[in-house]
Amino acid sequence: MLQDIVKLGFQITGLILLQFVIFSNINFFGLINPYPYIFLLLLFRLDGSLTTLLFIAFFSGLFLDITLQSHGAHTIALLVTSFVRSSLYQFTIGVNADYASKVWESGAKMGQQTNFLVGLIIIHHLTYFSVIFFSWSALPAILIHTLSSGLFTFLILWLTLMLYQKNR
Repeated sequence: MLQDIVKLGFQITGLILLQFVIFSNINFFGLINPYPYIFLLLLFRLDGSLTTLLFIAFFSGLFLDITLQSHGAHTIALLVTSFVRSSLYQFTIGVNADYASKVWESGAKMGQQTNFLVGLIIIHHLTYFSVIFFSWSALPAILIHTLSSGLFTFLILWLTLMLYQKNR
């Protein structure tokens, strides 16, 4: 148990540092900016405590907000996505959702896992860009940024997950 917590801590720290050092400096065409740090929501156990997940999400987002000067957008997006993660998982996976401890060890089909990943990314990005723009008149910009950044984030996370599964 302690070994899993330490391993998760190092993984989350690595993800946040990668986001801060590498991915926050990527900005294609002023629209595409990947946010693969939401991989931490996939690393956390499904049967784990929601309180613990919200605690991790809050402090991870807070660190990103302080270092990237994003005024709480990362924190709010991570908290909202963490809060709906379990419901989204049960909605997308279905029957196998009750027997899994980790997302990619559930025995769910690839399409179900993809739907879960896309759902997480859309919820996170919509929340994030809604907080960043915070205006009804910016709705087209919110949707464009969500789709463009979401697609790039999906590609990065999907490739990471394929490598992560092959190492298991």
